[in-house]
Amino acid sequence: RTVDEGNIEEERRLFYVGMTRARKLLFLTYPARKIFRKKDLTVTPCRFIREIPEQYLNTDLMVEHEAKKQEYVTNFFEEMRRKFAEKTPPSAR
Repeated sequence: RTVDEGNIEEERRLFYVGMTRARKLLFLTYPARKIFRKKDLTVTPCRFIREIPEQYLNTDLMVEHEAKKQEYVTNFFEEMRRKFAEKTPPSAR
C-alpha cells in the first residue's frame, strides 16, 4: 500500500531507523511462508534488505545457515523414508 501511495522513501526511512536501534548486533529474518486470511502465502523479504551494503552482512553466517537447513531437509526426508519403509507390509513394497 505504501508503494502505491508513493511513500516508499518513508518506508525506507522507517526501516533504517529500526536498524539503528540495534546496539551491537542485528538479525533480520522473515518466514518463507505465512498463513494470512486462511491462505498460504510465500513471503518475500523486505526490498530494503537488498540495499544493505555487503560489507555489513555476515555472509559466513548465511552460508552456515543454508548448510544447516539443507542438512535438516535431507535428514528429514531420509528419516521419513526409513519410517515409512518400516511400516509398509512386505507385500506392498
